[in-house]
This record gives sequence, C-alpha cells and structure tokens, in this order.
Amino acid sequence: MFTETLTRSVIEHDPVVHTSTNRDKYPTCHYPRYVRKRINDKGMAWKLWKFSKLKCNKLAYKAAAAQCSSKQYKQLLQLC
Repeated sequence: MFTETLTRSVIEHDPVVHTSTNRDKYPTCHYPRYVRKRINDKGMAWKLWKFSKLKCNKLAYKAAAAQCSSKQYKQLLQLC
C-alpha cells in the first residue's frame, strides 16, 4: 500500500523529459583520431591567440587551421 502510493506520487510529480527518436535529422560525422587531434590543436591555438593577441600566436593558429582543413579534406575524399 505504501509503496504503491509512493510510486504513484513519484510518477505524478516527476518531470518528464521528451526525447526525439529521429536521430537521422542531424547526421554526425565521426572523424578518425588524427583529424580530431588537428581539430583540437586548432582550438587550442585559437584560444591562445584570442587571449594573447600576439602575431606569432595568430600565425600558429593559421598554420593549425590550414593543417586541420587539409586533413578534413583528405578524410572527405577517402569517404567518397
């Protein structure tokens, strides 16, 4: 009796989270480790440049961005 009342009150007053089951709406791309490493390096270089505003860090970010783009492009060509 007590457990039924407790269960009913939990069900009635617990917030309900509605989730979508359609996962194909936003397809994800899973990159291999070497591409993810370049993306991470690019992000770290951007953050360093953003806070320091030094020209050498900007050049390092541009180099990391170029490497990242080339690796992503090569991965895209392999998938096709």
